[in-house]
This record gives sequence, C-alpha cells and structure tokens, in this order.
Amino acid sequence: MFPLFRTRFISVGDNFDSAEHEGDTGGMEIAFKFLMHEYYSKDLSRKITSAKHEKMRRGEAVNKNCAYGYRLNSKRQLEIDEAAADTVKLIFNLAVKGYGTRQIASFLYNDKRLKPSAYKGNLASKPGTEYIWKDSRIYTILRDEQYTGTYIAGKFKSKKVGSRRTVRVPESDWIKIPDHHPAIIDIEQFNKVQEMLKSTAQKKSKPLQPRDYLLRKKAFCGCCGHALDYSATKNPMYVCKFTSVAYDTDCYKFRITAIELGTILFEMMTEQAKAILDDDLSDKNSDSSDSFDHEKCSADLQDETADSTSSSY
Repeated sequence: MFPLFRTRFISVGDNFDSAEHEGDTGGMEIAFKFLMHEYYSKDLSRKITSAKHEKMRRGEAVNKNCAYGYRLNSKRQLEIDEAAADTVKLIFNLAVKGYGTRQIASFLYNDKRLKPSAYKGNLASKPGTEYIWKDSRIYTILRDEQYTGTYIAGKFKSKKVGSRRTVRVPESDWIKIPDHHPAIIDIEQFNKVQEMLKSTAQKKSKPLQPRDYLLRKKAFCGCCGHALDYSATKNPMYVCKFTSVAYDTDCYKFRITAIELGTILFEMMTEQAKAILDDDLSDKNSDSSDSFDHEKCSADLQDETADSTSSSY
C-alpha cells in the first residue's frame, strides 16, 4: 500500500527503511511479518464483529444516534424523549386518519415541528428549512418497529472483513427483542398503519425506479440549496420539490423549463470558453512579443559588435 502512494515507511523495530528496498519487499523475513500483521488485523476485526453481534443478541448494542423520539440515559439505555415522541405520535395519528406522507409533511410544517436533524442540533440544516420534512423520513418513521418497544439490530453487515461497504441483511435475519424499551406507539396502531401502507403500495402499478436525467444532482435550487427534480411532462421542466409544503419560502413551487435551463447553461459555457480562448491568445501574443524583442536585442548587439570591430581596424 505504501509504495502505491509513494510513501516512505520506516520501522525502527524491524530495522527497515523502504527507501533502501525500492523494487523489492525487503527480504523474506519482512514480507512474512507483513503477512502475519495483516492476518492479525483481520482476525482482530472478526473478533470485534463477533463481540458486537453477541451484544446485539443481548440487546446491549445501542447506537448513540438512536431513533428519533428516543435518547440514551447515563446507563446507555433507551428512554423516551417526550418532545420528539409527541411528534412521532402525531405522525402515526395522522397516518391512521388517512393522511399521506406529503400531507403529513405539510401539517408538520404548518405546526412548526422541527425535523429530526434540526431537532438534534445539526448545523447543516439551512435557516428556513428546519421545519421541512422529507416524505422519505416520514415513511421511515411509520415503518420503524422500534417505536413499539422492539429492539432491532443487524440490519446491515460488511461485505467483507476490513471493508467499509455494507449490504442490507434480509429482515428475517434481523435481531429483534420485544419489550426491550418503553414503547411510543402501541402495537395495534402500528400494525394498522402497516396495513394502510401496504394497501397504498399495492395500488401502484409498479414500484418507482430511480430516474436518470442529464442534470441529475447537478442543478440545485438557489434558495434552499437542494437538487432540482426533473418533471418529464409534455413541457419538461426542473422543479424544487423540497419546499413543496413550505408556502412561505422563496422557492415555493419554483420551476424552470428544461429548454430555458439548457439555454442558460449554453450561454454560460460559451462565455467560459470565450474567456479561456482569450487568455490563451493573450498568452501566445505575449510569448511572441517577448520572442520578437529578444531577437531585436540580439540583432542590435551584433550590429554594435560589428561596428566596434571595424572601428578598431
């Protein structure tokens, strides 16, 4: 790894300096030690993972970034955060009444309920967006069985030892412990909401697929800073859906046609290209001017030298 990044490695204990062994491993002894250290690291990683899974099975592995509506006490046990739990109860009550996620988001905005990231003091939330809830966040809360008091762990696992990439584990393999912590939502209300969500999903002809378009994650709203969504209608346009529930924001229902945005981009790119070409031309003219002056000076010097030589005779 170190040679790949051109990094010099020095080990005092092994009397090894990579600068003295360019192109080789430093001998069999050093190579064997590196192999043993790598094996030790992987073995240690497996043991740590095994210990974490054992704590999960006992319900002791609780993430400090726990579900919205809960917080950790001094004994690292989940307890109800009353202010956030009140919002969770409101979300479930509205869902039981037949509200969709977009309608719930609108209700929460009008009621000035802080979204989870703003409630936890995340400074990344831009001013004016702290009450704007995403539909996906509301849906995640409605699907989270932890609000019934069930401990859930093991949703993801590493692809391989030492890798930071994770894969989702089938729900049948999750670790679940009922009555692990105080419940915010009773099981009857939770099950009713799940049936309603399932019924709504079945009404859709097919699941939504991630859409790909030219300016995906490249065109952003100038007011809230969120990516513009593409609306493939008869007259295609880019819209800011993030503030679709915030009627008093500057970018409420903001939209711009794809043709108009494309024209603006073309004009900007043309101006940038023109500026680059102008700089290149000025540099070339400067270089040619410098070259010309140098040749002129050389010619003058030669003439002076010739004149002085003839006068000496």
